[in-house]
Amino acid sequence: MKYAIFSALLLFLNVVLRAELVWEKTEIEKEIPAGAEILEASFRFKNTGKEEITVKSVNSNCGCTTAELEKREYKEGESGEIKVVFEIGERVGFQEKNISVMTDEKSNGSYVLTLKTNVPEILKMEQRLVVWKEDEAMVEKTVKLELNRTLPDVNVKAECRESKLAVVLSEPDENGVYLLKLKPQQTKEPIRATIRLVVSWGEGKKRTFSVYTRIG
Repeated sequence: MKYAIFSALLLFLNVVLRAELVWEKTEIEKEIPAGAEILEASFRFKNTGKEEITVKSVNSNCGCTTAELEKREYKEGESGEIKVVFEIGERVGFQEKNISVMTDEKSNGSYVLTLKTNVPEILKMEQRLVVWKEDEAMVEKTVKLELNRTLPDVNVKAECRESKLAVVLSEPDENGVYLLKLKPQQTKEPIRATIRLVVSWGEGKKRTFSVYTRIG
């Protein structure tokens, strides 16, 4: 009986003295404004054990996300952080990026850090492809465009190199809605044309969207 109690005590002391990382948060959810190019977050931790911990690896599940660590070794009571940068690019909607962390802890040396966000759309398009059939009447077709109203000093213009397609972009209404009006000059010959919608805002920020048209 005494031996069993002594063994249990040794096991308890071994657990107490073992190195252990404690994270401030393993999941961070952040809001970002429309048009943001990157999202940054920091995952802070502390070695609450009695032994030094070595972080063996830090890996992201996406090439759009990087994770940086100042150093690899952390002594008893020492704190650190992993800085994460998510490059948004043209992504929209809900985004979840995971960072895998491996340490030399004897148990529980594997952690998953999660960064969540919802990327607002800059421009919502009712449709991206407008089609006229061969010999169809040369009717005007309209694409509804809704601009994100939080963008400062915004400007939108439409560009098209196809001379046989008339392109008119209306002024926005009170809700920030534009109408892209398209009308072909003929529908007897096949045509493929791309309308580039250039949205610019703030200090030199710009994003280009495309609407595709096809005749025949």
